[in-house]
Amino acid sequence: MISDRIREYEKYFEDFITLDRLYPVIGVKITHHGRSFGSFRCTIDEYGEIYNYYIQISDYYDYTEENLRDIIVHEMIHFFIVYYKLAPISKPHGKVFKEMAKHMNEKYGMDIRKHPDLDKYKIREDLPWYKKVYYYF
Repeated sequence: MISDRIREYEKYFEDFITLDRLYPVIGVKITHHGRSFGSFRCTIDEYGEIYNYYIQISDYYDYTEENLRDIIVHEMIHFFIVYYKLAPISKPHGKVFKEMAKHMNEKYGMDIRKHPDLDKYKIREDLPWYKKVYYYF
């Protein structure tokens, strides 16, 4: 289950923050489209308060464990940046994101980047034909 993996992957962030469980549980939504692998979402009210944190993961692709880990950790980086106000929310892939991603890549052998390499991902074979996206050039 994705939410179990999120709790498992928290350990990768111990170099940046103290994981004292004083942050909210990150929600998970599964999407069925091929437009993106994952995304981080939250709500910002008129006072600048941020809440309703969740990660969306697409089930459109057939991920390896490493692919899925990299996507989840990528989105978790966004969560921790926003929650701990480490960088402006308007710069989702800015300096702080790049530093954290580089650290994860070097220390844990991940492949976290702004835009994942599409060649590493295959469309699930068991998807109904009407859910598959075909591109014609």
